[in-house]
Amino acid sequence: MSADHQFDDQLDPPLFRATLRPHRSLSERGILVVTIIAGTLALIPGLTFFLMGAWPIVGFMGLDILLLYWALTRSKRGEKQYEEIGLWQDAIRIRKVDIKGRIKEIELNPFWARLVTKLNAENEVESLHLIARQQRISLGEFLNPADKTSFARTFGQELSRAKR
Repeated sequence: MSADHQFDDQLDPPLFRATLRPHRSLSERGILVVTIIAGTLALIPGLTFFLMGAWPIVGFMGLDILLLYWALTRSKRGEKQYEEIGLWQDAIRIRKVDIKGRIKEIELNPFWARLVTKLNAENEVESLHLIARQQRISLGEFLNPADKTSFARTFGQELSRAKR
């Protein structure tokens, strides 16, 4: 991570620091491979329809492949977003960067902050919010429930420790 994406550490190191990023399983090459495989598989019925004289269907199948490629590349853009959470004895600093690169920075007093979680049927964290006075900040909205649960457990323990 480059220096411009990190918090400006004060003289004391943070008690806790985490960078939350959405999970993306396909690389750009993977997207291309999936699109080529789908296009190749679409050739079989496409050729059949073409030979039957229903050639417009081939165009619609091609459109489906283009839409698949567009959806996968659009989803890939989401990997640009992330959240950095830093906890010091006297401050919680949150930096949220969206997919367009816009940065939102929030600073809270850990004494007033509490972590609130909502659990799903499997007892995993469905959503988590940091609440301090009149502010309610959602954290890790893009994470899966297992990752939210792990983060909530660790951050909750460190937040409790910081309040002592």
